[in-house]
Amino acid sequence: RQAQNRLDDAEKLAREALSASATAHGDRHFMTGYYHTSLAGVLVKERQYAEAEQEARTALEIYNTTLPADHQYVASAEHQLGEIMLETGRPADAEALLTAAVNRLRRTDAPQARIARSASALGEALSRLARPKEAEKLLTESYQQLVASQGAKDDATIVARRRLERFYGARGEKEKLDALTATAGNLLNTR
Repeated sequence: RQAQNRLDDAEKLAREALSASATAHGDRHFMTGYYHTSLAGVLVKERQYAEAEQEARTALEIYNTTLPADHQYVASAEHQLGEIMLETGRPADAEALLTAAVNRLRRTDAPQARIARSASALGEALSRLARPKEAEKLLTESYQQLVASQGAKDDATIVARRRLERFYGARGEKEKLDALTATAGNLLNTR
């Protein structure tokens, strides 16, 4: 439903899944935490940040007692919470969460696209913290990795490109974006 931009339906289904998991497994089971993370993702898209933050924090609390520290579900909740911090103007908090997510994903041998998605968000946080060199490296590398692994029309790739457009637009360096886009186009042609 999210991919179809039917967010009301997506939220309803996420809430039903969360309720079903809590009934089947209990409120503190890792699968219930998974559905808290899923609901948080829908709420972010609906711009309901306060409730999304609560759901992501609940997921992290559940994971802290039910999963090993280096688990991709933990990184997913950190990523969601980091995105919420970005959307609510807390880039320093976002940096800490997204750094943890990227590092955790790398330690768990997560797919490159998942690492790149979080690295792109981390690049955005660093850009907002006036750390352009670090930001540019993360923003460009993550975009290229997303294009190579998921294509130019994937949602994560589109978000990564928008971040690059803002970054280079604010710096008056559109030519760098054009060069990067051309390189990404070549990556797509060799897939």
